[in-house]
Amino acid sequence: MADDIAKELDGYLQRIPTAGEAAYVEAVTEVVTAAAQDYAAELRRTAPRSKSADGRRHMADTIVVEPEKRAGRVGYTVAFDGYDERGKPFQLIANSLNKGVPTDAHSGFMNRARRRTLRGIDAKIAKEFEEKLDEKMKGG
Repeated sequence: MADDIAKELDGYLQRIPTAGEAAYVEAVTEVVTAAAQDYAAELRRTAPRSKSADGRRHMADTIVVEPEKRAGRVGYTVAFDGYDERGKPFQLIANSLNKGVPTDAHSGFMNRARRRTLRGIDAKIAKEFEEKLDEKMKGG
């Protein structure tokens, strides 16, 4: 009986590194992907819009979410893509509105969106990791 328990425990302990690594990668990928999408949605909702009604593209409509290009990395780039009618990059305009310029106060919309969507991400990753590890260790 003791040998059976020892063999079962040994098998369990040997599965932990493989299952743990896979569970961690899955947890981080899921949480970071959701956070990137939430951040982009928050930027679309809070980005300043021009007051003109002449059919111009709004900066908020140009947000793109692109995955990290380096192998072995999990992450996303969330940015404003394109140029306004005067040829200025929307990302430059967004940064100026976020940080402010000498003639205009800052709005901080990007900083607020980042704080709102990324707050508690470590706890979310830890919780998701525990769920994934339990699932993998039970044979799922």
